[in-house]
Amino acid sequence: MRSHLPLHTPRGIGLLGAASLLLLAACGGSDPGGGTKTLYVNAATASDGSRDGTWIVVEVREGSSDGAIVDDAVVTVTDDEGNARRLNFSGVSIGNFAAGVYADTDFDFKGGTRLEVERGSDHLFAYLEHPGITTITQPIANTTFRRTEHEALRIEWKDARGRSARFVHIKLDRADYERTLENDPGFHEVEVNRLKPGANETLHVERYNEIQLAGGVTGSRFRATTVHRIDFDVE
Repeated sequence: MRSHLPLHTPRGIGLLGAASLLLLAACGGSDPGGGTKTLYVNAATASDGSRDGTWIVVEVREGSSDGAIVDDAVVTVTDDEGNARRLNFSGVSIGNFAAGVYADTDFDFKGGTRLEVERGSDHLFAYLEHPGITTITQPIANTTFRRTEHEALRIEWKDARGRSARFVHIKLDRADYERTLENDPGFHEVEVNRLKPGANETLHVERYNEIQLAGGVTGSRFRATTVHRIDFDVE
């Protein structure tokens, strides 16, 4: 049984809160966590299945989504195997303009990520279960789809862990076609009259889970995405 508890119990959570988190962890799945509700945190992680195509970024602001950038927080992420990494801050400041995020790249995309953010008395923690790595199985890359032989282009994908994602976003570049689906049906059909003949149509399938971070201010969220892209021809 894996635990989604923080590496240490954040200040102010108390024994009752810790016990509640332990019960949630035993059930598996994502946990919106808790915290002081004083920081705005916008976190995202994504992977195409390769280490160099895997990244995480965390934006931290004071009080709201347009609050001052926080550049002195301790931001830690921990995978399901207990491997913890502290994220480094990278930012820019020009006059009254400031921007920046805590980030990391080139790591293994495990089953989920535990996020902890601390800055003085402010803190936040949560756990997000990732979708598994996405693979498009239909159409097949570098083949030709003939519109006269089909009523629709059937797009199919699979999850490396057999999981379902909360949302799926599908995009065809040349056809200028986009759809967002809920509850991950595993397939989608596009009418042939939406397709444009030509070489190198690019299909993108992005599958993601997202939670609202209970320990942050309104709008704080954490999203995990897996992506796959293929090229094929249309006649």
